[in-house]
Order: sequence, then structure tokens, then C-alpha cells
Amino acid sequence: MQNSTCLLSGVGPLELLIRNSQVIAADPDSAVRGIAAVIGQQFFSMIPDINRNDTLVSSVKHCDSTSLGCIAESGGVYTYKPEEGAMTYNGPAQWNGTNGEDIDGTSTSSYALFNDVATLGNATIYGLPFATVDNSSGK
Repeated sequence: MQNSTCLLSGVGPLELLIRNSQVIAADPDSAVRGIAAVIGQQFFSMIPDINRNDTLVSSVKHCDSTSLGCIAESGGVYTYKPEEGAMTYNGPAQWNGTNGEDIDGTSTSSYALFNDVATLGNATIYGLPFATVDNSSGK
């Protein structure tokens, strides 16, 4: 069944293909299974999680920049680049992400909060709210 609202507005469905996606721009062998995404001109392979209400990505602090295996295993790592338009927040008050004070039951103060331009499938999202995770500690 198709959504008539989308058809009337001329907006097609969002296509999020799960496939092997390159996470290191200079390394075509860095493909990881997931949805290809670009956040702040950085490559990611994202896995949908219906149990979460927030977008979480690994921080560059999790992997050494030369550790290609770690970067690929993490599905890509995010480096904050304010010169490219990324914005960071000290708390949820100005952030356009989660309405609550926590992410996955943990205070947002345990995460770095960002907004950046993202491309997922056939859509560009301006100001995507997300938090970075240091996978070595789980947060």
C-alpha cells in the first residue's frame, strides 16, 4: 500500500539499502554491511536499531586514524569539523535531538552532541542530530 500523502506532494519514498558500504574514502576494501551514510563529508555504514530513538556513531577517539580495521569495525568514525558547518552542544537544551535528558538511559552529558549535514540513501538531511559514542566504554 502506498502513502497517498507522499504521492500527492511529489516526494518519493526514502531508499535505505542495506549493503556493503565503504567507510574509508581512500580504501575501497573498507566495506562494511549497513546503510551507506555520509555525515559531515565522512563515510559511515549504519545499522538500523528499532530499540533506539537516537542516532549514535563512533567517535574518532575510539580508533587510531591508521587503524583501518577498527574504523571499519565501527562502521566509520566521526571527526568534529566546525569549519565544514558542524555544530556541537554542551547539553540537550539547544540540541534538536532527543527530548529527554538521556540517551539509552544514560545522561546526555556522557555523550558529545552534534548536528551536521547527512546523506542517507536518496535524501540529504540538514542538521541531523546525533551523538558520538566511544565504543571502548560503551558510551
